[in-house]
Amino acid sequence: MLLSDIKDKIVDLNRSKWDKENSEPGRGFYIFTEKVYLKKSDYNDATSRPAYYLKFVDYCDGENTDNFKSYVMNYEASPVTTSDPYWPEPLSPNAEDRYVFKDTILVKIPLALWLEKKLKDKKEAARGGEISKQGFRNVVGSNHIEASRETSELI
Repeated sequence: MLLSDIKDKIVDLNRSKWDKENSEPGRGFYIFTEKVYLKKSDYNDATSRPAYYLKFVDYCDGENTDNFKSYVMNYEASPVTTSDPYWPEPLSPNAEDRYVFKDTILVKIPLALWLEKKLKDKKEAARGGEISKQGFRNVVGSNHIEASRETSELI
């Protein structure tokens, strides 16, 4: 099984219909009458929009992993547990009640914060291109001036 197989099969337990009496979320065992998966298009629809952006991040050394720490610090990410309304379908929670797949862990990031950071990153990336162009113009312009001065001194 690959991580890409799991990413597409995160079940939204709020919109799904499942037997709460006979299911065992602590073991990752659910009995569904109707299963609804999270899709990218759900983020565009106000009625189905989840409150969190879900992402698998590196977790090879547990909570000491730099990538995991950066998501916790920068995005206020926290691990998805069985008390959350999301279930990556084939996974069972580990002893800490988290969904870990090989060396990754499923985290939830507040959607408003995720969008704000992504918009800021996009603006900075666009601005970075403009700064590079301006720097190039400055270098080319100053070299052109120096070259023309040298040429005029020779004449």
